[in-house]
Order: sequence, then C-alpha cells, then structure tokens
Amino acid sequence: MLKPFTNDKSQTRIITATQSDNVKQAITRSMIQADAALNNAQFADAHKFYRYALQLAELHFGEHDSVVSNLKSLLKQLDELLRRGNKNAHSSS
Repeated sequence: MLKPFTNDKSQTRIITATQSDNVKQAITRSMIQADAALNNAQFADAHKFYRYALQLAELHFGEHDSVVSNLKSLLKQLDELLRRGNKNAHSSS
C-alpha cells in the first residue's frame, strides 16, 4: 500500500493555501470588474464590485491591511461622487 507524501498537517496547509489563493483571485476579479465599470461611467456597478472586494479583503487580510484601507478610501470617494450625482439628478428634474 502506498502512502501519499503528505500528512494531515501538510495537507491542511495545501488546502488553506488554495483557499487563500481563491479569495485573492475573487478580490482581484471584483476589482477588475469595478475598474471596467468605472471606465464605462457605471458608478453604481463599480461601487458594488469595490464593496464586495472590500468585504473579502477585510475577512482575508484584516481591518488594518493597506488593501482594505485603500478600498475604504476609494469607496468614500465613490460614495461622494454618487451623492453628488443624485443631487444633480434631483435638482434638474
């Protein structure tokens, strides 16, 4: 009978690393979709994708990570842009 070269601890590390890579890929994909939405002036969609990336980043990296703080800053600016857009839409009606 052949034994695999991994034990329970190394197999757990492999699974954890794979999960970590999957989370990082999901964050990256969401940010790419947000950037594409921004390029097409779809600010509400961009906000949605950046918000999702932020949630994943907070869970994965923690509150004090630079990725998290950069996404929070970006979302604040996008919130302000959306608020101004809504004010302009209501004032022109």
